[in-house]
Amino acid sequence: MNRLVTLSVRNTLPFPRRNEPVATGIPVPKTAGLRRAGDLALYDQDGRRVPAQFAPLAHWEDGIAVKWALLHFRTDAEAGAERRYDLVAEPRADDVGLDDGTAPRRIATETPEGVLLDTGVWRGTIGADGALVSGIEVKAGEAWRPVSSAEGGLYGTAETVAGGTRYVAGKPRERIVEENGTERAIVKIAGSYVPAPKQPQAGEAAESGAEDGLRGRLAYEIRIEAYRGKTELKLTHTVAAGPDGAHFAELALRLPMPVERISAGGGDGVLYEQDGVAPGRTLGIIHYAEDEYGCGALDPAAPEHRRENGRHDGWLAARNGRAAVVATIRHFAETYPKSVETNGDELTIGLLPGRSDTKDSFVPANQMLDRYSLAPGEARTHELLLAFAAPDLSDEAARRMSAAFHRPMLALAPWDWYTDSGALGDLIPRSDRYEDYEKAVDDTLASCLRRRDALRLYGDRNFGDDQYGKPGVWNNGEYDYAHVGMLHFLRGAGRDWFERYALPAARHMMDIDVCHAGPHAGKVHQHGERHNSETPKLGSHAWIRGLLEYYCFTGDLRARDVALKVADTWSADILGRGVAEGTERGITWPVVSMLAAYGTFPKPAYLEAASLLVRTVLDCHDPLEGDFKGTMSRPTTKNNWGTFVIGSPVLESLVLYEQTTGDVRAKETVVRAARRLARLNWLPDVGAWEYTHSMLSGGERVHNAKTDKMVTPAVLYGYLYSGDGELLAKAMSAFAHSAGVPSGSGKDVGQSYCFGVRIPALLERAKSMKEGCADDASRNE
Repeated sequence: MNRLVTLSVRNTLPFPRRNEPVATGIPVPKTAGLRRAGDLALYDQDGRRVPAQFAPLAHWEDGIAVKWALLHFRTDAEAGAERRYDLVAEPRADDVGLDDGTAPRRIATETPEGVLLDTGVWRGTIGADGALVSGIEVKAGEAWRPVSSAEGGLYGTAETVAGGTRYVAGKPRERIVEENGTERAIVKIAGSYVPAPKQPQAGEAAESGAEDGLRGRLAYEIRIEAYRGKTELKLTHTVAAGPDGAHFAELALRLPMPVERISAGGGDGVLYEQDGVAPGRTLGIIHYAEDEYGCGALDPAAPEHRRENGRHDGWLAARNGRAAVVATIRHFAETYPKSVETNGDELTIGLLPGRSDTKDSFVPANQMLDRYSLAPGEARTHELLLAFAAPDLSDEAARRMSAAFHRPMLALAPWDWYTDSGALGDLIPRSDRYEDYEKAVDDTLASCLRRRDALRLYGDRNFGDDQYGKPGVWNNGEYDYAHVGMLHFLRGAGRDWFERYALPAARHMMDIDVCHAGPHAGKVHQHGERHNSETPKLGSHAWIRGLLEYYCFTGDLRARDVALKVADTWSADILGRGVAEGTERGITWPVVSMLAAYGTFPKPAYLEAASLLVRTVLDCHDPLEGDFKGTMSRPTTKNNWGTFVIGSPVLESLVLYEQTTGDVRAKETVVRAARRLARLNWLPDVGAWEYTHSMLSGGERVHNAKTDKMVTPAVLYGYLYSGDGELLAKAMSAFAHSAGVPSGSGKDVGQSYCFGVRIPALLERAKSMKEGCADDASRNE
C-alpha cells in the first residue's frame, strides 16, 4: 500500500449530512506511476476501507500514467465538521466488496427497452419510449412502490412563441452508459425536441413520424446521475439550437404526479405551504430576476400572487399518498428565470419558464425579449435535483436536500499537493511571503463580485461573464476567466474562486461562447453584443485551458466534450490550413490551447498543431533585435509589439512549448525577447514595464499594473533560462510596484492573472537558482 495524500471533506452547512455523494478530481504526480485509476483505494480516518469508485480524467504525455483521477464515494459529516480520508495506491482496489461483504453490483443495466438504474432504494428506466425516465419506483421496506399512479414518467416539453404549439423530447437517438460502478452511474441520452401530434397527456412522447418539424432546430442531451443507496437523481439537461437558431416561449421538464400537499422555499426555510391545489391554479416558486421572486400562487391573476425582493435557491416539495418529490435547479436565482411548480396533476421544472415576463431580456441594456432566443449553435444547460422520499417527508428535510445540492461537499487535498503535482505548471500555495500579492488577489475577487451585483450581470445567458464597455456588450471570458479562477482556488486562495468565479465562467463558455452546430461548430465567439451576435472564430479570442482544468477537478463530462470539440476543430484547422489569423496573439493563443489539450488528452494531432504554429513564431523571430517580424509584428504599436501581449500569450506559449518538448529554440527566443523588453520597454523612473498598445499615440510612455503581471512572468522565465541578473532585478522591481494592485473587471482579471498567477512560484525558483549560483561561486573560490 502506497499512501498518496490525505483528503479532507468539510460540511459547511449548519446541519448533519448523511450518506452524501462526494465526487472530486485529484491530480496524481507523474512520479507515482499510476497506470490504472482502479488501483486507487480510499480509507477513512479509522483505517477502514471506504467503498469508492475511480475513473481516469487525464493522462500524462505517455498516454498511460494517470494525471487526474475522479474519486467518488459517500460520506457522513456533522454540521461544520471535517472528515479525513487517505487516498492510497494498491492493486485491484476496484474489486472491493460492499459493506455487507457481497460482490460489487453495478447500478446500470442495459435492456432492450432502455437503461435500468437501480440504486437499491430507487429504480427507473432511462430512454424508453414515452418518457426520459419511466417506471420510477422507491423501495418501502421490502416492497417497491411507484411514485405516481399516473402512467408515464419524466418528460421534456418546449412551446413555441406563436400559438403555443408544444414540442416534446423525442425518442433518444443515442443512449450511452458513460459510467457504471458500484457507487455511481451516469447515463447520457440525446435526441431532438419534436412536434407533438397532439397536446400530450402526462408522459406522452411524440410519434416517430412527427420528428421533421424540429429536426436540426432544437436538440437535447441529458445526463442522469444515480448513486448507490440514494433516492436522488442529478440531471444535467442541455438543449442546443441548430444552424438556424431557435426561439421558444418555454422549456420545462414534467413529472406526472397527483399532488396532495406542497411546500416551497429557499435556503432559509419554507416560504409557502398548502394542502391541495385548486383546479386551474399553479403553486410554486419562481425567480423573475436575480433579486425578484414569487412564491405561492404563480398565476398573475390570482389575488394572492405577489412579487417580492430577495434571492433564493428555490425548491418545491410535492407530496401524495405514495411519495414525496423534491425539485430544485442549480443557480436558481443567478440564472433567472427559473421555476418549480405544480398544477396539482404534475410537477413542472421550469428550466426556462413560460410564465416569466423577462425571458432572455437584459434590462440594464434595454434588450427586451418576449421569448427565449438561441443564436445558431447556442446551448443552454441546467443542472437539477430530483429527490424521491416517503410521503411524510418533513419541510425541513426537503430544505436540507436542496441546500446540500446547492452546496456539494468536496474532497480536497492540501494545497501543496495540487501545486507540487506538476499537473498545473509552476504554482505555489498561497503564502504570507507575498502578502501584498495575496491581498490583491482577495480584493480582486471581491471587486468582481461587487461588480456583478452593481451591473446586474445575471440571467440564463449572462451569468459567469462580464460586461465589455457598455451594457449589453459582453467580454466572453477574455483571457480565460475559468483558468484564473481554477488556479487561484487550487493554490488555496479560497473556495469562492471556484464556486463563484471559475464554475459560472466555465458553464457560460460551454453554452453561450462556443458554437455547437452548423458550419462554425467547435468555434468560439469573441466579445460582442449579446455574447454571440458575430461569427465565431478560432484564434486570438478563444481558449480552453480553464475549461480543461475545470473538467479535471469536477469530472464534468460536458466540459470534457466541449473542450475536445474545440480542440479537435482547432487542430484540424491548423493542420489543414496552417496559420489562419495573422496576429501575434492569433497565432499563440492556439498554441496555449493545443498544449492544454495535449496535456490532458495526449493526442498527437494537438502537439503537431502546436508545433506547426510554434515554428511560425520562431521563424518570425529576429535573434539580433529580439522582436518578431512578419505575421507576428504589430506595426501600429510602438516598437512593433504590444508589451502585455508579448508577455502573454506570446512568451507564455513558448514557455509551455519548451516545458512540453524541451525545444531549445523556444527557450532561446524567450530569453532574447525578455532582454528586448528590458532594453526598450523599461520605465526606470517607475521601476515597471511600459504599456504599449495601438490605441496610444505619440511618444507617451504609459504604465499599468496588468502589464507588469503579464510581462513579469515572461521575464522571470528569461532569467531562469539564462541566469541574466538584469532580467531578475527588473522583474522583481515590477512585481514590487504592482503586486498589491487589484483588478476590477473580468478582462483585467484575466489579463493580470492568466500568466501572473505564476509569479510567486517563479520568484521562489529564481531565489533558489540565485542561492545555488552563490553557493557554486563560494565553492569555486
